[in-house]
Amino acid sequence: MEFPAECKHGGTNMSGKWFWIIGALFLVLKLGLALLGPEMVTTDNTADALWYLDRAVGVSQTGSLLEADGTKTALFPTGYPYLLGVIGVIFGATLQTAVILNSLLSLVVAGLVYVLGKMLFDRKVGIAAALVMLIAPAQYIYSQQAFSEHLFTVLLLLVVISTLFVVRGPLVLALLVGVLIALACLTRGQGLVLLAWFPLAVLMLSGKWRTAVLVVCLLAVGWLAVMSPWWMRNYSAFGRFVLISNNSGMNLCFGNIDTCWARPNFEYKINQGLTGNEAERDYIMKTAAVEYIRAHPWRFIAKAPLKIFWLYVADANLSFRQSILASYGRIIGLIILGYGQLLWLALAIMALLGLAKTRFGREYKSQNVLYILLILWGFFHAIFFGGARFNFPVFAIVAILAAAWMYSLNQSVKIKVWE
Repeated sequence: MEFPAECKHGGTNMSGKWFWIIGALFLVLKLGLALLGPEMVTTDNTADALWYLDRAVGVSQTGSLLEADGTKTALFPTGYPYLLGVIGVIFGATLQTAVILNSLLSLVVAGLVYVLGKMLFDRKVGIAAALVMLIAPAQYIYSQQAFSEHLFTVLLLLVVISTLFVVRGPLVLALLVGVLIALACLTRGQGLVLLAWFPLAVLMLSGKWRTAVLVVCLLAVGWLAVMSPWWMRNYSAFGRFVLISNNSGMNLCFGNIDTCWARPNFEYKINQGLTGNEAERDYIMKTAAVEYIRAHPWRFIAKAPLKIFWLYVADANLSFRQSILASYGRIIGLIILGYGQLLWLALAIMALLGLAKTRFGREYKSQNVLYILLILWGFFHAIFFGGARFNFPVFAIVAILAAAWMYSLNQSVKIKVWE
């Protein structure tokens, strides 16, 4: 694997011990703000957090994922409520448990960002990117409700790190990557992006078609081993094949049919206006969205750049601006939103500068796998919809690329001074 020459320099003044001490202090601060700060006001954009929490309560009590009326459900991806429910058996499936879980997962995210930054670039890059994750306001806001973003980000980073080990070490590790991608898919539907990314990353890093084909086959075995029981459960419950969850039809409608956004609580109203179980209703919505796209192909194409624009320009907190303003007050809320937006834009610009510095990726294969992930991530949301919330998982990737550019710039400045 290739590493940028300017990032091959030795260690840093900050020892690993101090890095983890700082991380622990930020964890205490985050827990204090989340548990003692104002409770987040629920809005339409945060309603899925209530669904996750309610289903987690059911898992902790019955061991099954059930709606309030006792029927089986897969309305949203179920990885997070299952995890919270299992933990809830011991500690209680409450909002406080979710807050503590998400806060701990956010520290894990920072640690994995450090590991990935160090593997691809340098220890300094890893530390800088991890510290950015610790001070990012979205990492705090998303910890205050039962959201699945932190868990998904952990799985995404584990997939990327494991993929690097697959290229370097035993190819059988691709089985583990398949399992991790399946868990990511069951946590958020965007995990499907990783299925497309993995063979491209392996091919780019190894340069061997046979290797890429072999590891994809091994990955498929691990992925199918996890997904198959879920498919059988859903077919038994709904009489239909459900790949991940029963909200893909909603998402297609949201992202492509203009009138969807004009109706408050559209997803609940349209579900109530349709007959059949949730899988059948999702199929009806999915069919309606596909028919609309076929009837208006140019409108679909014209919307794609706008979706990607909002995905990569707006900070993840902007998706919950109403809830933040209602919870923290207008002044503090605007400070949180403004700080998050400025930080995100700065990181995104630096990541683009890093791409330009390496002649748009032609010099270093190692960092290209991260840019390819960002491209596939944007393409996926161009099909569905690209709200600001959906850049939360790739914030970590952008932070690493931005830190790498800053470090390489610092090195070039020092070289010029010494010359």
